Amino acid sequence: MSVMEGIRVLECAGGINGPSTGCILGSLGAEVIKIEKPGEGSWERGIDTLSGTGLVLQHGLKIGVEVFDHSKKSVTLDLEKEKGREILYQLVKKSDVFITNYHGSALVELGIDYQTLSKYNPRLIYATSSALGSRGPESERRSFDFIGQARSGMMTSMGERGESPAIMVGAPADQLGAIMLAFGILAAIIAREHTGDGQEVDTSMMGAAIYMQAFHVGISLFRGRQLARHSRLRTRSPLSNYYQCADGKWLVLTEIQIPKFWRDFCHALGLDRLANDPRFDTVQAMRENSELLISILDRVFITKTRDQWMKILDAEVGLACSPVLDITELADDPQVLENEYIVDFDHPALGRIKLPNLPVMFSKTPAKVRSKAPELGEHTEEVLIELCEYSWEEIAEFKDQEVI
Repeated sequence: MSVMEGIRVLECAGGINGPSTGCILGSLGAEVIKIEKPGEGSWERGIDTLSGTGLVLQHGLKIGVEVFDHSKKSVTLDLEKEKGREILYQLVKKSDVFITNYHGSALVELGIDYQTLSKYNPRLIYATSSALGSRGPESERRSFDFIGQARSGMMTSMGERGESPAIMVGAPADQLGAIMLAFGILAAIIAREHTGDGQEVDTSMMGAAIYMQAFHVGISLFRGRQLARHSRLRTRSPLSNYYQCADGKWLVLTEIQIPKFWRDFCHALGLDRLANDPRFDTVQAMRENSELLISILDRVFITKTRDQWMKILDAEVGLACSPVLDITELADDPQVLENEYIVDFDHPALGRIKLPNLPVMFSKTPAKVRSKAPELGEHTEEVLIELCEYSWEEIAEFKDQEVI
């Protein structure tokens, strides 16, 4: 049993944002049928590099496809042809959700907009995601993840104070939009249980990234200015800061109950002389002399490795602290693995691989990677025969007409 067992999803989307939404629903147990262009596929199949890193694996497989298209089926349909749209309409009649991140004008032109598809299935949840929102003068601006970060204020919230705006690599705005759209779809399915009606669900990368920063945005709305960016060397809270260790790795302290831990902290670092130092023995004094304390802590933390300091701080102090992990360290982190945030998967072509997992645990209906990412059109015949009841002769004709 799974959370979304019995729910059928059609995904007509490309890149990261739309396909990731389908991947989330597939991990929850929905039957996700990915509609792709014959001979070409969705455009994530063509992403060979990202930020200078190659994404092509052995056998020509792509990392973006393996990460965002697992737990789905692939059906090829040429939606620019009338017969291709007719087949899609047959699938819509038997589906619960339709996901897309195409621009609104393209959807209308192809005849796959909400007004059209809802005629074939009034119970359909029609879910769209864009970069900047479906309304407004820039609703169809050609955009990617960086623009979602830029327009949401994320870029001016990250990085050191006084430096240029910072970009977070790895397409976080794309992923935030996908998570928010999946949330909206689940809510719309619940609403349909009460009303019997489908509806449109719409979100964007910009909107999701703004909402992720709700506290910061709220402060700005009430105060008329955003929070100052963190400055490692000038922060007024030295015990909410990060420090480099002897092995070049970093650890972060994030303690707000400073008086409770100050004496033990000083002892653990061999700084007993500071425990009663009037420059640091109160929170206000520490704020006034923060730059001096940071320079002292820098000189101490650089004398031992990150793991050595973590053992000392955990054993002798117990204050809030953590290693600052490199992304490559996640796959070996016991806390990550124990909570199944990254899981092993036996891939028929790649062997035993690791994949990010949906980070929500269900005691009775677990989410999981259910199947490998499909080859382009791998399930076309299966879906058309089983769901649309087409014959093999009709399928052969569709192939001759290059509809599938």
